[in-house]
This record gives sequence, structure tokens and C-alpha cells, in this order.
Amino acid sequence: MNIKSSISKRERTFFAITVLIIAISILYGFVVEPIYKEYENLNQEISSKRLQLTKNLKLLKEKDIVAEEFKQYGQQLKTVGSDEEEMASVLSAIENIGKTSGVYLNDVKPQKVKDTDFYKIMLVEVKFQATSQTLAKFIYELQNSPLLLKVSRLQVNYKGGDSSSLEGTIQVSKVSLL
Repeated sequence: MNIKSSISKRERTFFAITVLIIAISILYGFVVEPIYKEYENLNQEISSKRLQLTKNLKLLKEKDIVAEEFKQYGQQLKTVGSDEEEMASVLSAIENIGKTSGVYLNDVKPQKVKDTDFYKIMLVEVKFQATSQTLAKFIYELQNSPLLLKVSRLQVNYKGGDSSSLEGTIQVSKVSLL
């Protein structure tokens, strides 16, 4: 008995359509979809590389400006003398800024200098008494100092009695290039 003769024409058509659908799904799943995903990934990578190239070209155009600013700030960041001389200039700058802004400095303690491969960080801990306005002025003047000082930590407490009087601790840092 022949299998072909026992299956009706309708069943053969249904079988052929089923085989065709399975073949198309396998072709789509293993060939078309991976190629499409790779195409999308390559397009995304090209877009990100173009964006990076645009940014790099912009920076390259500004190279001279950046180099000039680096020279300007690099001179300010370089140490003029020994660590002790540099710390003395930082301490005197903090005290002068405290006097001009109206902040009473209770205690100014230099901390140990932290050395790294390319730069060093000088830390100074300052205990103060001030009003909120004078404290804001003091912090502003520290941040805009020509020595490029930075307030790295601030702790403020209300002083007993007068509510406008504050006391606390500020940690001031200065980075110097080696």
C-alpha cells in the first residue's frame, strides 16, 4: 500500500503548508533575525562613534584654549616652596578671609599632608563662631580664593542662647601639583 495514495489531496496540501511555515520560522529565527539584530547593533555603534568623534573634534578645536587655562591653573596649583611654606600661606589666607568676612576662628589646625603620585592634598580643620550671613560670606571667599581652596566638609551647630549665632567646624583643602 502506497502512503501517497492513502493521503487525500487536502491532507497533502495541509502538510505542505505546515512544512513551509516551519521552514519559514526556522529561516527567520536562525538567519533573518540575527542578521537584523547585528545590523541594529552596528547602526547603534556607528551612532555612538559619530557622537564621540563629534565631541573629540570639538575638544580638538578648543585644545589651545584648554592648554592656556591649564597653564593658568597649573601655575596656581604648583607648590611654591616646601610643604611648611605652602601650609603657612594657606593658614594665613584662611585667617585673613576669616577676619574680612567677620567669622571668629577659634582653632585652626593643619592636618597631615596627603601625598599621591601626581599631587598632594593639604587639609586644614577650622573651628569657628559666626552668624549665618558671615558664614556664607566666609565659605564664598574660601571657594573663590586665588589659592583655589575648597571646603570639603562643614559641620554647623546652633550656639546656645542667641539663635543667629552658629558654631562648627570646616575642613578646608588645597590641591597642589608635584
